[in-house]
Amino acid sequence: MYYNEIFNTHIFNTSKALEYGFKKVGTSYRLTKELGHDTLEAEFEITNKSFKVTIYEEPEHIEYELFNVPSSEGAFIGKLRADVDKLIKEVIAHSFDSFNRRKELLTYVYEQYQTIPEEPWDKFASYCTLKTNHTKKWYGLFMNIPYKYLVKDRDGYIDVLNVKVLPETVADLVDYVHIFPAYHMNKKHWITIVLDQTVNIELVKTLLQNSYHLVEK
Repeated sequence: MYYNEIFNTHIFNTSKALEYGFKKVGTSYRLTKELGHDTLEAEFEITNKSFKVTIYEEPEHIEYELFNVPSSEGAFIGKLRADVDKLIKEVIAHSFDSFNRRKELLTYVYEQYQTIPEEPWDKFASYCTLKTNHTKKWYGLFMNIPYKYLVKDRDGYIDVLNVKVLPETVADLVDYVHIFPAYHMNKKHWITIVLDQTVNIELVKTLLQNSYHLVEK
């Protein structure tokens, strides 16, 4: 089973991974961990933007296929998934570096405009708005949304930022990689920026500045 969404918020650190116990095999890094079950082991395989977990039955080393079926239920499979999730967190803690674009940008807008984010929706705790000092209108909206809302074949969740732009600039800005037509807002005046590790953070800051001044004028 793949957990590639981890790369939305983390960077694989090969030095830390090797120290933790990963072995380099060709172009991948592999690690085997025992599970709290008599005959099952978890194999972690990390390649470029791929985080794969395979469960094997030992000593025959046969893949435990039921783990790969999302709809499978029951006490045993439930405990197995919980144990694997715990191991994944350990692997991330010891072999990855985290980054937080939202935190960096919130620090930036506070330093620039003394903006304090607001969280107006209890139902959407991961959403927060940025308002200008005088008009008190939005110039930014942070959200954590399913990645597939922007790219159909992407799994997991991703942090995004909506900012206001001039209508005539939308077509040039949208690249369908980092910048998309606005999710959940007026696509003529707003765009959605994916806050992953490869986004041009200086461009995002410039777009935030422009959005602030467009709203505040």
